[in-house]
Amino acid sequence: MLSKAYRDTIELYAAGMKGALPKGDRIYSKAEIDAIEKIARMQGVWTVVFAVLKKLSEVGRLALDVTSLPKWQMEIHLKVMEYTLRQEAMYSFVEEKLSFANPITLKGDLISDLYADPALRMSGDTDLLVDPKDEKAVLDEFTKAGGEYQERSQNNNQSVCVHPKAGKFEIHVALDTKEVTEVWYNNLDFGAEEKRQVTLRNGHTVTALGITDGAINMVLHVLKHLISGIAHLKMLGDALLYLSHYAKEIDFSRVDAVMKQLGYTSVYETIKRIGVLYFDFSNLDSSAKYDKLAEKFLEDLDFCAQNGYCEEELSAYVEYSKIRYENYHKKNYAEYQKEISKKERMRRLFPQKTFLYKEYPILQKHGWVLPFVWVARIFKRVFGKKERYANKTAGRTELLKELDLL
Repeated sequence: MLSKAYRDTIELYAAGMKGALPKGDRIYSKAEIDAIEKIARMQGVWTVVFAVLKKLSEVGRLALDVTSLPKWQMEIHLKVMEYTLRQEAMYSFVEEKLSFANPITLKGDLISDLYADPALRMSGDTDLLVDPKDEKAVLDEFTKAGGEYQERSQNNNQSVCVHPKAGKFEIHVALDTKEVTEVWYNNLDFGAEEKRQVTLRNGHTVTALGITDGAINMVLHVLKHLISGIAHLKMLGDALLYLSHYAKEIDFSRVDAVMKQLGYTSVYETIKRIGVLYFDFSNLDSSAKYDKLAEKFLEDLDFCAQNGYCEEELSAYVEYSKIRYENYHKKNYAEYQKEISKKERMRRLFPQKTFLYKEYPILQKHGWVLPFVWVARIFKRVFGKKERYANKTAGRTELLKELDLL
């Protein structure tokens, strides 16, 4: 059963998206707020939730000591300042150095702009889609700017780049990996619509996918991360807000047809039902037959966050790909995966130091400890998470079966 604290967190998050207060006149206790804070931080929605807590305090619906709100306010204020500076550096770099590639912005500020306060919906990186022919030139610009990049492997669809001022980028040459595109999506093209120009509230204009293409990709983004065991509330909320905001412009008959063709109807309908039941997006068409699945879906997000998120290779990801590949292609999945992922596994085991700064800040001053960090990470994966999750994926597999994915 979904915990009361998780329901409370969703309610406040949904209200924060819209710049509103939760319905009713309920007063939240300190114990309830502590539980909400913990979950909101785990799920990446704390900044949005805090804005609602502040409003609740102003109308006398928050039972909290006088020191907590100012402390949190300062924390959020500093985060927003730091994020705003980074984003401005990002736009300067993209507009001055990458404009030749006409990059397409994926998620990020496009989604933030739909929130009541875009500054509170922060992205950890910038996702840009470029034409493969421009990939090398785009990556070269990071080197010229004093940044670094880690080239993508044959299977991957993105190179990870770090700019000294603008932060982390993911430069995509396709919307998903070779394996997911071939095995999960049957090589369907989800980017056929004419691209659109969107002027954001911060004054910058970006290129975006067509509205219906965007809807399909938002849903599939949640689906992929759900199967991988690394989906979270912000990701789900982003997709629901997009579907609700553009409800009158999305060609839902096309979205429905794509989901049916791929066998993802149950997941898609469950996501929409969550939007109606938990986020109060009443303009999303949904059926009560998905009520139980909606709760189980959210329980899974809670479970994965509580356990530090399940790694792809330790969740139902491999099992799902195996079943789907062998059903559709009638070939041995182990051989397929071995062929396309050898380089990818090596990059994951031995990443460049730039991409470990957040996890291991010591590398910023003492780069020579990188080999020791590699050893520590491998040790952690072998003796830490693998053992921790080995007996905890059965319930997730059952959920994926109920969602008609396995």
